[in-house]
Amino acid sequence: MKAILLIDDHIIFAKIFAAYLLRTKFRNSTLQSARDVYSATEHLESKTFDLIVLDNRIPPHFNYVESVKLLISANWQGPILLVSGDNVNVDTDVLENQYIRDFILKDDLNEHTLEQAIVKCLSFPSPK
Repeated sequence: MKAILLIDDHIIFAKIFAAYLLRTKFRNSTLQSARDVYSATEHLESKTFDLIVLDNRIPPHFNYVESVKLLISANWQGPILLVSGDNVNVDTDVLENQYIRDFILKDDLNEHTLEQAIVKCLSFPSPK
């Protein structure tokens, strides 16, 4: 059983994500949600996760880069699945981007794309 932390400020998306997760082979995973990176770091202090699913634009940050820096400073060393309503160019030469293992457009999210992305994220070794 995997533990997944979803960081997204939209409650509706969190419900949609949870519904799709139930239709994948990861349906028995535990799913915790955080509406901002600060509460996500609190979750990281009290629980171990296998994967973080991160929205590209979590307030107060304009994009995921600052959010990833905060997660790294909270000792996160695992994979991140980036989700966004817009296309995102992930430059893997940047340290923070080495944690991003896959990207899904929110409009393309379904049980198949989600399962494939989780498998891809969990198959890579940690960057450190």
